[in-house]
Amino acid sequence: MCSIEDQMSNKTDKTFIAEFLLGGVSSICAGCFTNPLDVVKTRFQLQGELMKRGKYQVIYKNVIHGAYTIAKTEGILALQKGLAPALWYQFVMNGFRFGTFSYLENNDWLKNKDGKSSFVKTMLAAAGAGSIGSGCGSPFFMVKTQLQSKAAEAIAVGHQHGHTKMTEAFRSIFRKHGLFGIYQSAIPAMIRTTIGSCVQLTSFSQSRILFDKFNLTKHDSWVSNLSSALSGGICVCIFMTPFDLTLTRLYNQPVDPKTGKGLMYRGLFHTFSSVIKIEGFFGLYKGFTATMLRQLPHSLLSLFFWQEFRKIYYNDLL
Repeated sequence: MCSIEDQMSNKTDKTFIAEFLLGGVSSICAGCFTNPLDVVKTRFQLQGELMKRGKYQVIYKNVIHGAYTIAKTEGILALQKGLAPALWYQFVMNGFRFGTFSYLENNDWLKNKDGKSSFVKTMLAAAGAGSIGSGCGSPFFMVKTQLQSKAAEAIAVGHQHGHTKMTEAFRSIFRKHGLFGIYQSAIPAMIRTTIGSCVQLTSFSQSRILFDKFNLTKHDSWVSNLSSALSGGICVCIFMTPFDLTLTRLYNQPVDPKTGKGLMYRGLFHTFSSVIKIEGFFGLYKGFTATMLRQLPHSLLSLFFWQEFRKIYYNDLL
């Protein structure tokens, strides 16, 4: 059987749309499984916001306790809060991200003159693809965060926006603040995903190359794809968690009813400095365990589904 690279070199359809759909659907499949952990992660990142350690009530003690507390207080379905915007975000963001990256890869734009993979080109393509996708999907991420943070009074952390569903949230935000409100904090979101995408896709791509070079796994096998996805997931958790926390804070903060501007944070760097000043450096890593438990399976599943769906798609073209 031909490898996916051989199939791509012979295929007749190199459209961006096909790659966009493959990447988007793969991430939706992953998001269905990992959204409960995303809800827990969001609550952890908002717990004790701008308060020194030991000066606030610890409602969520660990990931298991957090999930149990949410399910017990709000019902088991509360663990899927924000699922609709979360899946839309995954489809739009990763559709652009995976689609752009694989389109460039398909057309050999990530190789050097000698035909070998270029680390620099791969890194820049991953960063650029992530930035575009995140900018387009930013409104869904904002609404997802606000819906996931909404909780019963007894276990509420962070600002409570009161939205109950995605369409209501968009209508309310647009009616009050227009497109500015819909796309608030889009630039910090693009910075966050630029870093995360650069780390994830570069480590994923380079891991596959190393596995092939040293014959550690069979080329283009599910073991190779899963192992490379694990590498990408670990790297992205380490580098992106502080940016993920700051974005959660930016999206969930209360806003001025007249201007639509945040009342707690002025932007990405102000959020960073505020957290470090009051909560300490490790305040940036609040919910790191929850992030790992959410990000690792999400990276594994999305990258794994992506590669497997691509193999099916390109097989069908031959």
